[in-house]
Amino acid sequence: MTINNVDQSFINKFKRPACLIVMSAVCATSVFSAGAFSRQVNVNADDKTISTLTSTGDTFKILEKVGIEITEGDKVERCDDIDGSLKLNVKRAFEVSVSKGDKFVKLKKVGGTVKDALDSSGIEMGENDVCNFSEDTNLEPGMNIVIGEKVKIKLIADGENQEICVPVGTVENALKSIGFTISPEDIVNVDIMSQVYDGMEISIGRVTYREFSKIEDIPFKTIVKKSHLLDNSQRQVSAQGKKGEKEIFVKETLVDGKVVNSEEISSRIVCEPMDEVIIEGTKKLSVKKDIQNVLSTPSQNFSIKGSKVVSGSATAYTASRGARTSTGAIPTQGVTVAVNPRIIPYGKKLSIKTTDGKLIWRGVAQDTGGALRSGSAVVDIFMNSKADCMRFGRKRVNVYFD
Repeated sequence: MTINNVDQSFINKFKRPACLIVMSAVCATSVFSAGAFSRQVNVNADDKTISTLTSTGDTFKILEKVGIEITEGDKVERCDDIDGSLKLNVKRAFEVSVSKGDKFVKLKKVGGTVKDALDSSGIEMGENDVCNFSEDTNLEPGMNIVIGEKVKIKLIADGENQEICVPVGTVENALKSIGFTISPEDIVNVDIMSQVYDGMEISIGRVTYREFSKIEDIPFKTIVKKSHLLDNSQRQVSAQGKKGEKEIFVKETLVDGKVVNSEEISSRIVCEPMDEVIIEGTKKLSVKKDIQNVLSTPSQNFSIKGSKVVSGSATAYTASRGARTSTGAIPTQGVTVAVNPRIIPYGKKLSIKTTDGKLIWRGVAQDTGGALRSGSAVVDIFMNSKADCMRFGRKRVNVYFD
């Protein structure tokens, strides 16, 4: 009895776990069997892709499972891949119409060309008929294919002038029927939604754009400063001015290659300009030290104390701003006189009289020139402007100096 009880207890102890192991094995086998018969399905419809696992091979049950509804005219393409997966491509049907006169046919198509629609409509084109689209044009939703009588128009575009037969309809559709495209920016001489008529002239200007950059000078400013350290007759350039540079970005509008508008869209400074600084003297000289420009003829003869005198012609000259004399001085009206330094040394103070003894100028020998060295003139007087030089002209003079 004891032994039997022990054996039974031992058996009961291991009976339940054994059952659990068997049940687990059965469940695992069932799951494996279900997975073995499932396949991956990718459904492409309405510009999206839906992926799912299914054990059915029925196309419509799969579409129903993923929530894709099929309507009249829709087309489903099925593709079984080598890896066992399945692809379903749903092509939605859209409406197009074909008309000729009082005949009007609506069609549902999932693609194809205008020729396909014409063949499906049963409407035939006569010898003198023309379609508003070329036969190889791809069908699009809502396309209205019209067969009508031909009209002759004159088309001026892209450098050509030609007469073309187009179908009756809008200008836009007539141009499409001959494969002629226009962009929203092109200039058309008529409303593109107006009806074409025989002899109509349509002119199209092609609008294009181009961008480029160019460099422009930035003028420098001239700043005048006063200084009591210089005589009031003196003017010196303290700092030379320098032009700056600016890069300008330009956009041009062209019609048939000709510029009709130009606008600056942006700019940047390449090089900043440098101001020119001029120092003007404010110091007044005493009468004894002042070498002044005598512009009017004295009423009486002027006595000269110079021990030397040279006779000959007196002329006048001018120079550009920033120029220097042969002695390095800045030419100044009322001071600078050009001479032949072999006859009149540089730095000599000069008194210039007419041959009848009237004083007309005073100055300092600071410069020279070809006319002075050749002897055609004994002095050449600096003046601020060409007009002053012309008024002075040429005079016979006596030049006095120490």
